[in-house]
Amino acid sequence: MIKGVFLDAATVAAAQPYRPQCCDQWQVHDLTSADQVAERIADASIVITNKVRIGAPELAAAPCLKLIIVAATGYDIIDRDAARKHGVAVANSPGYSISSVPEHAVALMFAVARSIVPFAKASCDGTWASAQTFCLHNWRISELRGLTVGLIGSGSLGRATGRLCAALGMKPVYLARPEATRGADDELDRLAWNDLLATADIISLHCPLGPDNLHMFDEKAFRRMKETAILINTARGGLVNTRALAAALREGQIAGAGIDVLAEEPPRPDDPLLACKHPGLLITPHVAWASRQAQEKLLSQVAATADAFMNGHPQHLIE
Repeated sequence: MIKGVFLDAATVAAAQPYRPQCCDQWQVHDLTSADQVAERIADASIVITNKVRIGAPELAAAPCLKLIIVAATGYDIIDRDAARKHGVAVANSPGYSISSVPEHAVALMFAVARSIVPFAKASCDGTWASAQTFCLHNWRISELRGLTVGLIGSGSLGRATGRLCAALGMKPVYLARPEATRGADDELDRLAWNDLLATADIISLHCPLGPDNLHMFDEKAFRRMKETAILINTARGGLVNTRALAAALREGQIAGAGIDVLAEEPPRPDDPLLACKHPGLLITPHVAWASRQAQEKLLSQVAATADAFMNGHPQHLIE
């Protein structure tokens, strides 16, 4: 008897999750709180989660569990050491947002570089109507063509974003990898960390979050960036120290930021970025991934991952 459980189906709005063919029982929960996880996965063979954390206590209480599928590319919500200890495989969902996330990242670049939000607001609040000239010059406008965009992460999303930027006449450069992880066929232009910070006009994040890169963008990093630089984050909120970013904007260390993710979601009302009124800051509520097409592809992929695993042909497993 194979039971599948989706813990937080409400995080995907496009359609109802597809039932994997391998599941004799299929249980879908819109949302699951932390204190409900252990009970809901206790007799499950397959568990699907988007943002519900699964740690050592929950894994210890799930003796039937064979596979956890994260309905996202990032998988930092899973205690992988505990999963290995209990013989539970973990799979993620790569590639489903290969168009949606890069498009959103570039949209943020356009919006921040051209000050779209403050100009749009000024068009409706009477600022333009009371102007003495036909247009406003209140905020800086920069063209993207000719700018260097530094990409942190060279997986499918980072490379797709780089291709879009190149098509717009930008120069994409990627963060240099440690020697041990470099491929012989890596044709990408790469710069060391300090060189990338100092060179890039825009920096866009497309990497997983882990203990080694928590708050990689901190006070020191912002001091090394250009005063005209823009930071784009559609990856994970924990990659950026939000207090340091708010301070960097206020103090003019960087020109702007387009942020789709925060360390805590939904954010607390006192989140430093929510209180920052800098005209170069644009925040969207973790929707870069959420095009209708991407959500449908995600749901289909999750079901296929479950079926492939149970049929002896696992895919998308995290080592």
